[in-house]
Amino acid sequence: MKHLPHSLVVFTLGEEFYASPIEPVREILRIPEIIPVPQASPYVEGVMSYRGHVLTVINMRRFFDLKPSKPSPAQRLMIVRLPSSLVGLLVDSVEEVVPVTEGALEPIPETAGNSLTRRGLAGVTRWKSRLVMLLDLFNLLSPEQVHAVTQLRPEVVA
Repeated sequence: MKHLPHSLVVFTLGEEFYASPIEPVREILRIPEIIPVPQASPYVEGVMSYRGHVLTVINMRRFFDLKPSKPSPAQRLMIVRLPSSLVGLLVDSVEEVVPVTEGALEPIPETAGNSLTRRGLAGVTRWKSRLVMLLDLFNLLSPEQVHAVTQLRPEVVA
């Protein structure tokens, strides 16, 4: 992450807390109708209609290889701008938007995760006395993954 974000969106996946800089997050929605896409990547929940466009929805539990959960009223969809497109990130809940103070972010320990997971991790911070993993949404997906999710076209849904 090249600069210190102004604010973070804190969200959950299971019992774990994660955060994203607020800048790429366009909107947080209740879960809309999501259409499954045959033969899509396992972490792709499907596609949805958003303001006249078809967006890919990524199930963040599947992306991080976490056990599935039952649908819940707390689940939210974060609409996020990646460098090449908008995508929806399905999370268990969105907790709060919090300001970032100087010195609040710490680097990821070298022993945390593998090269695939570390690519999308920007640091660690604390929120309400809990450790929170800060995601770098621009680097979370590999270039190949970004290409795959942005190639899902409306005609696939039709």
